[in-house]
Amino acid sequence: METEGQWSQQRVFSEASAAEGFAGPADRPAPTEGRRRALGRRAGEIVDEIVERHGLKKE
Repeated sequence: METEGQWSQQRVFSEASAAEGFAGPADRPAPTEGRRRALGRRAGEIVDEIVERHGLKKE
């Protein structure tokens, strides 16, 4: 039972996705301008959520 529960929590990655995860920055294509903007917006949302959740003052 315990082993089966642990197995269900493990993630399985394909060989290609695992290789991508271990690739160095030079091996990865640069993000497009649109992707950079989207990531910047998402980062801002995350910061705003943390500030709000912890009652911090954003400057």
